[in-house]
Amino acid sequence: MKYILIRILFFSILLFYILSCNQMSYQERKYIDHFKETRIEHFVEAIYAEDLKRIDYFVKDNPDLLKYSDAEYGTGVLEISIDLEKYKSFKKLLELGADPNYVNPIDQYSILIKSIKSFGSQYEWRVDNRYAYLLLEYGANPNYFVIKGFEDVNNHYHSGASSLSKASSENLEMVKMLIK
Repeated sequence: MKYILIRILFFSILLFYILSCNQMSYQERKYIDHFKETRIEHFVEAIYAEDLKRIDYFVKDNPDLLKYSDAEYGTGVLEISIDLEKYKSFKKLLELGADPNYVNPIDQYSILIKSIKSFGSQYEWRVDNRYAYLLLEYGANPNYFVIKGFEDVNNHYHSGASSLSKASSENLEMVKMLIK
C-alpha cells in the first residue's frame, strides 16, 4: 500500500512538472496580451514561439514590422524578443534587417542599453551577454548615450544612461567588451 502511494505521489508531481513547463508565465502572458489587437499581435506570438519561418514570412510580407514602435511604451521588436528572452528570434530579426541602433522614442534608451541587463525571475537571476554581443556584431553604437533624465507619461523617471554606465552596474565582462 505504501509503495502504491509513493508511486502515485511521484507520478502526480511528474505530471504537474510536465504541464507547468509548457505553460506561459503570468508575466509573459501579460506582456504578450499588451500587443493583442495590434497590427503585430501574431508577429509577437511568432517571436515568443521562436517560429523563425513565421517571423521570416511576416517580415518578407511587411518589412515595416521591423520598424514597429509601440505607441505607449516605445517598445520595438528587438526589445520584445529581449524582454521575452527569445534569443533565436532576436538573431533572426537582426538577420532580416532590424536596426541594431534602435532607440526607444519614449525613454531614448538604445536597444544596446536595454540588452545589458540581468535575466530571470525572483528565483534565479543570470547574466546573458549574447544579446549585446550580437548587437555589437551587427554594428550597434556602443558610444550612444542619453544625456539627461526625464519623467515619462506614467510618471516613471528615466535617468541619463549609456551602454557603459549600464554595464558597470551589471557585469565586468560586458564593461571589458564595450571598452574594446
